[in-house]
Amino acid sequence: MKVRDVMSEQLFTATSDMSLRLVAERMLEYGISGMPVVDGDRVLGVVSETDILFKECVAPEREGTVDWLTHYVEDPPQRKLDAKTAGEAMTAPAVTVSSHCPVADAAGLMLELSIDRLPVVDDRRLVGIVTRADLVRDFAHAIS
Repeated sequence: MKVRDVMSEQLFTATSDMSLRLVAERMLEYGISGMPVVDGDRVLGVVSETDILFKECVAPEREGTVDWLTHYVEDPPQRKLDAKTAGEAMTAPAVTVSSHCPVADAAGLMLELSIDRLPVVDDRRLVGIVTRADLVRDFAHAIS
């Protein structure tokens, strides 16, 4: 089975200049947890609930260089803390798959990279999105 057999072609996207507040409102409205950030039909990145959650974080006060060097990898990225638009908050570049990719490969990629969705791109053009839920739904239908 191929990604094209399970992907959604109903796409909800954001532009890089869309406010993060509007992105959050749209995700709630559409009942989704993330969306591709696009320029036309070209994928620039993906903005997700995780990216928006950084807005609820604060950078910890670090006492001295040793404390900073010891813990800096644990600190939230400053650019995400300061983000006001989808383009500033998004994870980029987006990890994408082709519609011809086997479903098993897409599932493996999601697991390996701990991501929940993959924009589907053919000929550099966004044609769909495949999510963990799509793959779980496919698995449930296959065994029933």
